[in-house]
Amino acid sequence: MDSQSPNEEWRPVVGYEGHYEVSSRGKVRSIDREILTLNGRRVKLQGKELALSDSLGYKSVNLSKGNEQRSIKVHVLVAKAFLGDGVQGSLVRHLNDVRTDNRLENLSYGTQVDNMADMERNAGHYESKRTTCPRGHSLELPNLTAASLRAGRRLCLACNRAKGFLQKKPERAHEFEELSDVYYRKIMESA
Repeated sequence: MDSQSPNEEWRPVVGYEGHYEVSSRGKVRSIDREILTLNGRRVKLQGKELALSDSLGYKSVNLSKGNEQRSIKVHVLVAKAFLGDGVQGSLVRHLNDVRTDNRLENLSYGTQVDNMADMERNAGHYESKRTTCPRGHSLELPNLTAASLRAGRRLCLACNRAKGFLQKKPERAHEFEELSDVYYRKIMESA
């Protein structure tokens, strides 16, 4: 088996105890074990570090137990082994927004709002860099929705108000551009 660095700790993969371990550095390995083959023979398997694959920018690994094989994201394995189960509805966040950095010190449980705040802090959310909406309205205060700011995003208040008005009057949907521009002028004049 691979040697571990001095700052690396290994723990059993939750749900796969006796089969796999995950490290505080984001590595996954199988452990030495004996299996029963389909023809009834016992075979010794030597543990080894597993190859990680890419899954939408995240590192994942294929784990098997019995006849079942699953692909699981490595950051989830590290969090469960070292941080325990998160509270209902929480997710595992990469604090530095680098999806491939699965070190324990870079992971934390939190809400989607926490995750969006991380992206804003790290300037990683594409909407945090927007300066205008598709209509060309400036995305600066006072023309920003409060909820989007709390979520680390930048959404146009004028367009949002126009959409809200048109939800009640769908027959006027063709007036969206004109209506959003009227709202924008009123918002900016009141500032």
